[in-house]
Amino acid sequence: MLIGKRGHMGLRQRKARILHGRKWGTRLVEVMIRRPEGLRPWMSQYTRILKNDEYGLVSTALLHRQPVFVKFYARKSYWRRFWAALPIKNGRAAHCFRIGQDLAARNILVPRPMCCVRYPDGDILMTEGLANAIDMQQLWKENPTRDRAEQCLLMAAHLIADLHNAGYVHGDCKFSNIVLSGQTCFLVDLDATRRGVRRQHRDIARFTLNAEELAVEPDLFEGFIQRYLALTGLPRKRLEKRAQRRLKKLRKRHFLQYGTDAEALL
Repeated sequence: MLIGKRGHMGLRQRKARILHGRKWGTRLVEVMIRRPEGLRPWMSQYTRILKNDEYGLVSTALLHRQPVFVKFYARKSYWRRFWAALPIKNGRAAHCFRIGQDLAARNILVPRPMCCVRYPDGDILMTEGLANAIDMQQLWKENPTRDRAEQCLLMAAHLIADLHNAGYVHGDCKFSNIVLSGQTCFLVDLDATRRGVRRQHRDIARFTLNAEELAVEPDLFEGFIQRYLALTGLPRKRLEKRAQRRLKKLRKRHFLQYGTDAEALL
């Protein structure tokens, strides 16, 4: 669906192409047309910014009284702009929308994708907002009670096991990509999520390194591992053997970057 007029190379700021989610995509485009400041200025002015860097912005907002999560993927190079002008639904935002739909259809807890809209300088992915959301890394830095920490790790084990049992790998499985909302946790940041089982051990390795960085208590982490193994049916030795190979590289990278070693949990 094309909205706006073609200018040079068909890339005017107000021109938008709805890749997925016509209903909510139309609503988003209508708001943008009424306030044509540009994507970054519009998000800075009308949404609550959570992250802002050269690669894009992440924010929360209300659209038609619906809490939403908005992620803008900036397109910096000429070639990325060129490929985006072609009538194909490529790019990270479109991938995240499609993979989010696939996971939701399999009852894996991810924020419901609402729309994906292409603009000349980048793509916008919009998903449902989560009430009182906090990611696990932020929660850990606030020193949760032992009971709360144990509950969160067990919920994370269920979530990751459900993902793996469905035949997917997250690709960046760390505490900040598991978001808690009430008594439920959701997987977010699906940019690297793919079908396949060969690299699922990398999710556990990445999660383990993050737990080591945050000084998670060994017995609590052991509860996470045992719950994950019980839900997936994997032999412990096989998981440890495969995850250790990846962990060695991750721990070496961590030491070179920070100059410290954390207590090994796996």
